[in-house]
Amino acid sequence: MWSADGQLGLFESSEHAVVEVSDQDAMAITGTGGNFASYVARPLVPHGLMKMTDLMTVAVYALKEAKDNVPGCGQGSELITIMKDGEIGNKGWLHSSHVESFADAFGVGVRHLFIETCDLDTPEEQVKRRFDSLWSVILDTRKYLTREREKGEGFEALVNTVLKKKTTDL
Repeated sequence: MWSADGQLGLFESSEHAVVEVSDQDAMAITGTGGNFASYVARPLVPHGLMKMTDLMTVAVYALKEAKDNVPGCGQGSELITIMKDGEIGNKGWLHSSHVESFADAFGVGVRHLFIETCDLDTPEEQVKRRFDSLWSVILDTRKYLTREREKGEGFEALVNTVLKKKTTDL
C-alpha cells in the first residue's frame, strides 16, 4: 500500500486493526490458521536475517501444521512475493508435499526418540536403533532433495525462482 508521503508499506489486518509490517518483523502471517501458524513458526525464526530458503521451509512447515490442526484452514496454497519496489509476484501453487512428508516423519521420529530417551527402563540399544532410524530419515530426505534440485524441480526450484526475483532485497 502506498502511503501519503509516497512510501511503500506492507500492512496486515487483524479484525478491526490495520498494522504496518516493519523491517524488524521477521514474518507476517495471516489467514484462518494465522495464529496457529505463528505459534509454530516463531520459535523457528529467531531473527529477520535468515536465508530465504530457510524462511520458505519454515513457512511451508507452519502452513502444513495449520492445515492439519486448524478447522477451516484451506487446501490450496499460493506463494506470493512482494518486492521492496512494490512488484508483486505470484509464484504459483506451492507444491510442498516432500517438505510436509519429511516434517511428519521427522516429527514422529523425534517424539519417539524423546520418549524412549526419557524412559530409563528403555534399553540403550533400543534408543540407539531409534536414533539410527531418525538419522536414516534425515539422510534419505536430503538425498531426495538433492535429486530434485539436480532435476530442477520441486521446492528447491521454487526457492531458486523466488531468489532470482531478488527477494533477498526484502
